[in-house]
Amino acid sequence: MRLRFALFGQVQAWYDDDEIVLGPAHRRTVLAVLALRANQVVTRSELIDAVWGEHPPASANGSIYTYVSALRKALTPRDPEAHAVLESNATGYLLRVPDEAIDIARFEALREEARRRYRNSDPLGAIAALDDALDLYRGEPLADLPGPFAAAQRERLKELRLDTVEQRARALVDVGEHARVAADLSDVASRHPMRENLQDLLLLSLYRSGRRDEALEVFESVRAITIEQLGTEPGSALTTRYDQIRSDDPALWPAETNDSSGLARLRPGVFVGRDTELAHLRSAITGVEHGHGGVIWIEGGAGVGKSALVAEALTDARCPVGIGVADEFSSASPFRLMLSCLGVRHAAPDPRRALLARALKGPRDPDHPADVASIVELVRELCAQAPLILFADDLHWMDSASLSVWRELVRLTADSPLLLIGAHRPLPSGAGLAELRDQTGETRRLRELSEDEASELLAVLIGPSPEPAVAEFAATAAGNPRFLTDLVDAWQTHGALAEPDGDGRPALPVSAAQVIKRRLAFLPARAQEALRWAALFDPEFPTRDLAMVLDLPATEAERLVDELVDAGLLRRDGQRLGFRHPVVRQAFHATMPQAIRLALHRQLAEILDAAGTPAEHVAGFLAAAPVPVDTWVREWVLRNGHALAPSSPKVALRLVRRVSSAPDTTDDDRSRLEGVHRGLLRWLAEDGSGTPAPEIPPQRISTGAYLADAARGRLADRLPPELACRPEPQ
Repeated sequence: MRLRFALFGQVQAWYDDDEIVLGPAHRRTVLAVLALRANQVVTRSELIDAVWGEHPPASANGSIYTYVSALRKALTPRDPEAHAVLESNATGYLLRVPDEAIDIARFEALREEARRRYRNSDPLGAIAALDDALDLYRGEPLADLPGPFAAAQRERLKELRLDTVEQRARALVDVGEHARVAADLSDVASRHPMRENLQDLLLLSLYRSGRRDEALEVFESVRAITIEQLGTEPGSALTTRYDQIRSDDPALWPAETNDSSGLARLRPGVFVGRDTELAHLRSAITGVEHGHGGVIWIEGGAGVGKSALVAEALTDARCPVGIGVADEFSSASPFRLMLSCLGVRHAAPDPRRALLARALKGPRDPDHPADVASIVELVRELCAQAPLILFADDLHWMDSASLSVWRELVRLTADSPLLLIGAHRPLPSGAGLAELRDQTGETRRLRELSEDEASELLAVLIGPSPEPAVAEFAATAAGNPRFLTDLVDAWQTHGALAEPDGDGRPALPVSAAQVIKRRLAFLPARAQEALRWAALFDPEFPTRDLAMVLDLPATEAERLVDELVDAGLLRRDGQRLGFRHPVVRQAFHATMPQAIRLALHRQLAEILDAAGTPAEHVAGFLAAAPVPVDTWVREWVLRNGHALAPSSPKVALRLVRRVSSAPDTTDDDRSRLEGVHRGLLRWLAEDGSGTPAPEIPPQRISTGAYLADAARGRLADRLPPELACRPEPQ
C-alpha cells in the first residue's frame, strides 16, 4: 500500500485512495514539519518552536508527545510486518517516507529537472516539468495551520510558485509562445506589480503578440504603483524594456538568418544623411555579392544611429543576411550572439541548424575548440551555397564564446564570400574585441549628424520651418538622432515647451528626460555617478572638480573621464569638460529628486570649499538651488559674504537674504548679516561698473551707514527689488 502526503492546500494524507484522519490543526502542523524534513530527525524543541514560537504553553512537551502518538497510530501501516512510518529516538522524531510521497518534495524536484533541461537547451522539456510542478499546487500551502513555521513556509512556497511561473513564461517566450505567455501572466502580474521580472516578461510577450499599446499601459501602471508605494522609479531593466517597446527596438525580436523582418525592425521611421558611410557599406555589400569577403566595424556612441545605418545599407542586399543583437546579459550565454545571428535553434527549418542546436545544448566550455569549429563549419557550408552577410549589433556586449567564433570567421572572409559587419560602442583599450578590430577590416567611426542633417531630420519629423523655440530645443540633442527623436516625441506629446533655466540648461519635459536617462542605463554605476555630479556643474567645468567630488585618485578619475569622452557623453577642452549633448545634462538633472539634488549641491559646496576653491565658485553652487540653511552654510556666508563683493555681489546678496530668513538663524547672526548686506549694496552703488578696486577692506563692506539718496538711485537700476531691500527680521 502506498502512503502519500499533500501539503499544498490543507494538509492531508492517504493510503492509496483512502484518506487518513489527521486530527486538529496543531497535530497537522507537527506532521507538516516532519514531512518537510522527511527522513531527518526533528527534535521536540524544534516542534515546540514550530507550533507555538517563542511563547509555548507550559504543557507544550506533553502536547507534542500526544500529537506524535496520535499521528503514529494514524500512519501505522496496515501490514503488521511493515516498519513504522513515524519513529522515535532519544533526540526526537523521524518520518520515514520516500521524497516522492510528499507533494512539495516532488514540486521542488520538478523545478530542479526544469532548470537542468533549460540549461541543456531543452525549453520544451523544461516547460513540461514546470507544468507538472504547477499542477501540484492545489492552493495556499499549509492552509489554516497556526504557528510561525507554517507562516514562514507559506511565504517561501508562494515565492517558489511565482518563480516557477516566471521560469515557465521565460521558456515559453524562448519557443515563441508569446500570446500564451501574455494570457497566462496577465492576472498574476497584476497581483504582483512589484515583481519586475514578471512584469518584464509580460511586457515582452504583449509586444511580440502585437499588443504594443497594452504593454506601454502595463508599464505606466506599474510605474505609478512603484512610485506611490516605494517613492522610486521601476528598476533599470524594466524601464529599459519600456524604452525598447516605445522605440520599437529591434533587439526585442530574435533575429534569424535571411529574415527580412529583422532588417525592418532595425530601420528607424526616418533616416537622413550618412551618404559617405552608406556608399562605403553598399560597396562592400556589392563586393560580397560578387564573391569578395570583408570585415567592417561601425563604432559610435549610444543613439548615434549605428544599427539604422547598417539596416539602411542592407535593405537592397541580394544575398542572405543574418542578424544578431547582443545585450548586457549575453556573457551568461555562450555562443548566444552567433547562434542568433545564424538562426541556430531547435525549431529551425534547416536541419543543419537544428542539429547544431541540439549538439550545443547544455553547459558549454566557451573556449572549447570543437564547438567553435562546428559553428564555423556551418558558416563555411552556407557560404558555399551563396554569399552571406552577418551583422552583429552591440558587439561591446559579445560573450567570449561568440568572440572566439567571430575571430575565426574574420579569417574565413579571406577566401569565402562572407561579409562581417559589427556595430559597437567605443571599446575599452586592451579588450579582445578591440585588438581584433584594430588588426582586421575597416573601422567607420560614426559621429553625430551635421547641423544640416539634424535640421533635415527635424523637418522630416515635424514639418518644414519649425518654430524657433522648438528648433532651439531640438538643438540640445547636438546631432544625436535618437535623442533628437526623443525630444520631438516629447514636444509632440506635451505641445509646449517651458523657458530654459538661467544656466543654459534646456527646458526638458520630465517624460523626455526619463526616456533619455534610461537610454543610458547601460553605463556602469561609477559613470552614472560622474554624470549625475557633472549635471550640477556649469555647462563647462574643470576636470579637477569632478575628480574631487568623486573622491578618486587623479589617474583613476582621468581614466573615467576618458571613457565618458570616448562614449560621446562628455567633451574635453583642455582642462575643462562639458556635456557633448546638453539634453543629457538636463536628463540627469531633471530626473534627480529635488531632495537629493539639494543635498548634492550642499555637499558639493563643502567639498570645493575644503579644497580651497575660490569663494565665488562655491557661492555659485549654494545659490544655484535652494539649499537648506544649516550651520555650515550660515557660517560660510558670514565668513565669505564680504569677500564676494568684487566678483559676485548679487549672488552674495541672495545668499545673505536666504540665510537671514532661515528659522534657525539667531538675532546676533541676523545683525551681522545685515551689516554684510549693507556693505554689498554700498559696493554695488559705488562700483556699479563691475570693476572693483584691487583690494576691498572687509570693514568697508561689513560696516558703515545706509546709502545716500544718489547711491540708492543708481542701485535701483542695477538690482531687482528683492535684492535691494534689507534682510527681513524673523
